[in-house]
Amino acid sequence: MEAQPLESTHATRNPLFPVIPPQTNIPKAKSKEEKNDTQSRKEALLEDYQAFFKWREDEIRELAKKHGKSEEHICKVVNNVTQLNRRRKGNVSNALVHYKAEEINEGLGPGERYSPTEICQAVKDDPDLQSLNDDELEELMKTFETDRLEWATGVRASNRAATQDFNRNSKLLHEEMAMMSRRMGAVGLAVFSRGHVSNTIKPTIFRTDSQILDFITDTFGMSPLEFSLKFDAWAVALDTRASPSNLPELQKECAKEIVNGLNKILNKKGVTMQYSKYEVEIRARYHIELRGWPQNIGCLCSPHAITTIQEIRRLQEALRSGECHWAAMTRHGVAELKENMKDAPRPPRKTQSDKGKPRGPHNKAMSGGDNGKGKQRGRNASPVRKKRKVMGGETMYKSNEFVHSSGEESGEED
Repeated sequence: MEAQPLESTHATRNPLFPVIPPQTNIPKAKSKEEKNDTQSRKEALLEDYQAFFKWREDEIRELAKKHGKSEEHICKVVNNVTQLNRRRKGNVSNALVHYKAEEINEGLGPGERYSPTEICQAVKDDPDLQSLNDDELEELMKTFETDRLEWATGVRASNRAATQDFNRNSKLLHEEMAMMSRRMGAVGLAVFSRGHVSNTIKPTIFRTDSQILDFITDTFGMSPLEFSLKFDAWAVALDTRASPSNLPELQKECAKEIVNGLNKILNKKGVTMQYSKYEVEIRARYHIELRGWPQNIGCLCSPHAITTIQEIRRLQEALRSGECHWAAMTRHGVAELKENMKDAPRPPRKTQSDKGKPRGPHNKAMSGGDNGKGKQRGRNASPVRKKRKVMGGETMYKSNEFVHSSGEESGEED
């Protein structure tokens, strides 16, 4: 009997590392009797489960009433739900401490502010904070989550603080990449550089293995140090031609981004955006719509109608990140739009600028001197001679290119 070749896995290629045992499946029943017996035991177990769940709900309800706790809290304790998370969630206690810290530390400098222990004690001693209703607590939670998000996603105030933050997080990233390579056999590299000429972040390359750096040498024909320096120079040059900072340029960029997305989804060129007739000319005609428009800006309008830097930057960020994008409408949306357009009145058309005036060369030739009631000229009648103004105030008459003659005049000449 020939030996079967072993499958090449990460574990077989690294026999010296400890192997995490795989999960094994329970073998299925082979005979029909065993299948029927397994099915009957499953049904009996399901009935016992249902009876147990009903009994447990009643007991949890009784425990919650007896000890003054919520049913959710009792369920977490009974089910032994883990409280460990990668990121801690905010709670009411954090919101109260955050609110009290901003209140008592306002106007105090470094070294004069209260410690966390003193702030927690101040929260307990404040009767107003201890008697807040549900609506007020919910408002405090919203403020706390907003400030927490700004702290996590906000920018550093100085280049030194940004560099320290980068060094701390890049160390965690390097450790995570090493663990991924050890557990899963994944390989890769990460290149970081400063994003502005004034930043003090040093160009850095993280890799899972030292041999990964040979990829840069073999592919680009340069050393890793030279590659990182060139990447740093490219990133700094890219920042110099980044997004504009004044309002007209931002409006122009957002309008161009919207039009480019419209032509891309339609696979056409030269299609313009109709903001005033968006429902008719865009949605009803092409069955597409612009989704993710920032709510704090208001209804859909032209970027040139947005007159504040904050709002136009929000729109710019939404367009760049893809949150605001063009997408095809659903069938339900198209049908609903058609129903709404049937009942909606059509807007009045613009009145022509030459309304009530004779138009065309024929009507101009018919209008003579008698208040527009001149005699209609014949086909062979000589046209009106045009006047031409020249310098000096004198009026010159432009001669006709062709001289028309009637049949009678030609007979007399013969």
